[in-house]
Amino acid sequence: MKIKTFKDACKKLKRKDVLPDFSMLPEKHQKAFLALFQLVTIIEAINGKWSANWNDSSQTKYYPWFRIEASEEKPSGFSVSCTGYDYTYSATLVGSRLVLKTSADAMYVAKQFEDLYKDWLLIL
Repeated sequence: MKIKTFKDACKKLKRKDVLPDFSMLPEKHQKAFLALFQLVTIIEAINGKWSANWNDSSQTKYYPWFRIEASEEKPSGFSVSCTGYDYTYSATLVGSRLVLKTSADAMYVAKQFEDLYKDWLLIL
């Protein structure tokens, strides 16, 4: 099953596709927490039974990598980088819940769910 939406991820994980209420947070942070919740769920569904082993420095872990550069072609300034993903062995720049098993999965997530990453990473 190809995960195209949060609803697809919930279906694969056999969870209700109910979003938590973050209204107790300041308004400027609500969107970010909601996006992070959805990304964690989506990535869990895409990874299946695989999970990162942080005690195994030989295990490659991938995550999307974005650039923030405004231009006339892309005024939002947010786009997947030229490689689209990165990997790490023993150090990471992202939370462990957001790593993926393959570079192809990282590229897919970066493109398919760019808006969620934007909501999570940027204060607009």
